[in-house]
Amino acid sequence: IQVQQDQNIKGFTLLELLVVVTIVMVISAVAYPNFSSWSKDREVRKSAEQVSTMLSTITSAVQRGNYSFVQLMVTPKKDKIEIHTRGLQRKGYTRLLKKRNSQNTQITCSTNKDDWKSNLGGNPEIQKVTVKGVATQLDKTSSVCFSKNAAHYSTSGGLSQGNLIFEKNEHKRFIIVCSSDLAQTKGGKCPLKEKDGLKKPAYLIEWSRFGQIQKYRFSGNDWIRQ
Repeated sequence: IQVQQDQNIKGFTLLELLVVVTIVMVISAVAYPNFSSWSKDREVRKSAEQVSTMLSTITSAVQRGNYSFVQLMVTPKKDKIEIHTRGLQRKGYTRLLKKRNSQNTQITCSTNKDDWKSNLGGNPEIQKVTVKGVATQLDKTSSVCFSKNAAHYSTSGGLSQGNLIFEKNEHKRFIIVCSSDLAQTKGGKCPLKEKDGLKKPAYLIEWSRFGQIQKYRFSGNDWIRQ
């Protein structure tokens, strides 16, 4: 009986092992592109959410009166973007108003850190975040600034230019976030439209003068409201 039991105990043959290895390789080859696509989309979506959250934070701060004038500044760099938010209290805001009135100009959305110093009534860095593996449609430091209820609103750099038509409307105030891989093939910037080479994953954050924020996802041929 013992001899019969020993004869029934078998290991894997070389052929069976090769079959198992082949199956695992086929499954991995099929699954990897899907995982890679999911991972890249997650990375871009997370970065877009970061931009949206920082905009929402300074919008709430200016509406509550914590600051009289706030700024979101985006600095594109290779394979990453830096996002800063800044604020001016009443003292700094009054200084800007006086400067504008004396020069008969609009309030500027300065990207110079010195213009937001605490001794001038400001906070040069409410929040600073660096996100990697993504890019925007911007090729230089750009910013948007606004006061409560949009009494004063201004932009600088690339955020002062460009518009998109979708949902049968014109959209001017937005930031597009795409993968840095795509941007590198398009001169370092995210394309604005499918015909320009825009591909998934890409997200768009739009805001109004009054601080309303809307998010969109690029479906492959159009922007879809989230």
